[in-house]
Amino acid sequence: MVRRLAIAGATAVLIAGLVGCRGPAGQPALTVENRDGPAVTVMLGSMQVAGLACGNVAVLRPGDPNVPPLPWSLRIVGADGGLLRATEVDAARLPYWIVIRVDGVAEGDAPVSGPAARPCASAAESFGAAAATGGPTPTPSRSSAPVGPSIEPVSASHPTPEAEIALEACGARDFGLDKVAGMGLVPRARDVPKYTTLVGVEPEIQTDRPAWVITFRGVLELGPTRSGLRGGIRGPVYVEDPTCVVIDGVPNFYVTGRSGKSPDALVEPPITLGTPVLSLPPLAP
Repeated sequence: MVRRLAIAGATAVLIAGLVGCRGPAGQPALTVENRDGPAVTVMLGSMQVAGLACGNVAVLRPGDPNVPPLPWSLRIVGADGGLLRATEVDAARLPYWIVIRVDGVAEGDAPVSGPAARPCASAAESFGAAAATGGPTPTPSRSSAPVGPSIEPVSASHPTPEAEIALEACGARDFGLDKVAGMGLVPRARDVPKYTTLVGVEPEIQTDRPAWVITFRGVLELGPTRSGLRGGIRGPVYVEDPTCVVIDGVPNFYVTGRSGKSPDALVEPPITLGTPVLSLPPLAP
């Protein structure tokens, strides 16, 4: 079973202010600015590296945490799943600027000028998440949200066959069932952000198919032997409180907490993640 890791914030998500600035100083970068456009997801290959609400900027450099090596197949995807821009980026093309406007996408090898930006809706309205604060913010807590009343608990000792498939797909027994904070079947995948700190623009959940969701607690090691990292990321990657979503038997991990290449050097996502209004029930006996 191949488990894929989506770094939304991996990890998939709302950029709070200027992000992606931990690469080598002075190294050419790809700058994506949402000046006055709709909420978008920035993808490099199959990896979500940023989500941008109106008024936010992502600066991506080779060597940044959770940024795959060059060349990049860049896609900018709208909240409705529509493709706004697709292009190939290699080292010779950097530095490069892309600007999302209300009426289209502008780009070039120099900072993009143009008409003054129109007023933005709040970041919270754009993503259904907490408003941007201008810098990295602590990951929202799931623990304060009440358990969703319509989600049936899963028995750890006698799960249904479908639940067992999800447990296996996410490697829950390998990590240890004590690492499972909550689990349940969400009737519509696009409703998963109600139960965990996903933002809602993640491409894989843009469906009305049911989704098994497992929220983990603590730090997990994800890498080629564990999760089949995608997007060119070379494992292992250590992630805190990740979320695994299984749709039609296909698992995807989402970094919904701190992450890093070392368990002793985890960093907050340079984004504002979603704030769940409900949580998943813990495993039953």
